[in-house]
Amino acid sequence: QGPISVDWFRSIHEYKIRRESDGNQSCPIFLAQEFFDALPVHQFQYDSLRKRWVERLVDVNIEANPSQSSKPLLRHVLSNAKTKAELYLESPIYSDLLQGRSEVQSPSCSTSTGNLNPKRKESQNELEISPESLATIELLCSMIRDSPGGAALVIDYGKAEPVQRSV
Repeated sequence: QGPISVDWFRSIHEYKIRRESDGNQSCPIFLAQEFFDALPVHQFQYDSLRKRWVERLVDVNIEANPSQSSKPLLRHVLSNAKTKAELYLESPIYSDLLQGRSEVQSPSCSTSTGNLNPKRKESQNELEISPESLATIELLCSMIRDSPGGAALVIDYGKAEPVQRSV
């Protein structure tokens, strides 16, 4: 057995390409600190009139006067039409979360991804999700699962309750 080779990659996709070229013989070790905080989120608010979750968007406040510092030029608004992001909420992976019953479960991981999308309280009318975070953890888990060995150490600080407004 020769020396152990350590390679660093700029992206997980770079590693995936290398892994496929070496016949899936490498053992990945993923390290991430506060990585998931850098990924995009979608915010939703429950609209009791429409009886559904509606995405909260950022809009230009055309009534704002740039010379008045008290009025922001940007504001949060609820979408008038169904957005592409709202389709994520209709997927089975989020259905229990929206009903306030459980955490999001990752099909590829043996543990809950609850810290990415923690359990929602039934009375909560705001919700923030990160489908890209879930897709990334799915990819990490599948790469480890399909390798002869490997591990991931992910450190991401947060509360044990759902995030409502991080933006």
